[in-house]
Amino acid sequence: MPPLFDFQPDPVPGLDSISSSHLQTPSEETALQRGLDTFDPLPSDTSIDDDPAVTGPPIENDPEADGEDSDKSDSDEPEHGSLAQQEAEERRELIEAARQAEGLRQAADLAALQQALQDASLGRSSDDIGDEDHDLDDPMSTIETVQLTQQFIDEIRSATLDNGGLDGETVKRLRNPPTGLVNISDPDIRLSLDIFLSSTNASEAVYKSSQDAIHRCFPDCEMLSFYAIKKLISELSGVVAIEDDMCINSCHAYVGPLANHEACVICGEPRYDPTELALTGVKVPRLKATTFPLGPQLQARR
Repeated sequence: MPPLFDFQPDPVPGLDSISSSHLQTPSEETALQRGLDTFDPLPSDTSIDDDPAVTGPPIENDPEADGEDSDKSDSDEPEHGSLAQQEAEERRELIEAARQAEGLRQAADLAALQQALQDASLGRSSDDIGDEDHDLDDPMSTIETVQLTQQFIDEIRSATLDNGGLDGETVKRLRNPPTGLVNISDPDIRLSLDIFLSSTNASEAVYKSSQDAIHRCFPDCEMLSFYAIKKLISELSGVVAIEDDMCINSCHAYVGPLANHEACVICGEPRYDPTELALTGVKVPRLKATTFPLGPQLQARR
């Protein structure tokens, strides 16, 4: 076996001056070298695992302990998996419950909306009418302007075609609109319509002047009067005007809770011409407001 330490140290300065008594004798050096050559810390045929001094006493496996450890690891894994599955299932149940609650809420809102639309289109039931009467019996506000607003709201609630200021023929036409074409082939009617439509931004006097000029040139022409042509247009189109008395300063019209007032509630101006009322006793409105209902206008466009 080769020596374990095979190196030559570098010369140390001053080493030659050391006394020879401090050096080993040749015999001692030979013995030391012989001992190193014969020393083998571990025989070549011996394994480190076989050396009791290195590995210690052998450890025997306990079959029962191994079985318990195996069973414990096997049982821990399913238990952990079952907990995760249970938590996921609980989350799914909570999400599903929230979705069902939201669906029920939306269904309830939709049902309430449908009921409101049905009540508005088909009329209210007797219970609703009783509730409305109860609401109408509630005490009015003590503030005059708020009280007037409440009265107008009550008027709007109770508005119908029959109490809206329309004549019976117009209401019948609204409920049973005509389906045939109108006939305006008559030359005199067509001339009256053309003159009226060309002077829509002019006064009644302009139409009357045009009518007189045509009659002078064509005595046989039967051009309609201003009143007659307006009535014909209303009959052909179904569009009629509703006129209401109005304050001379345009503060408000005398409608709804103000229908019976004879003076403006804002500026105090009289409703009727005081001079005409004093001379003839006839109530002549000082100003009128004209309204064209929307229903006949929409019907005329069809």
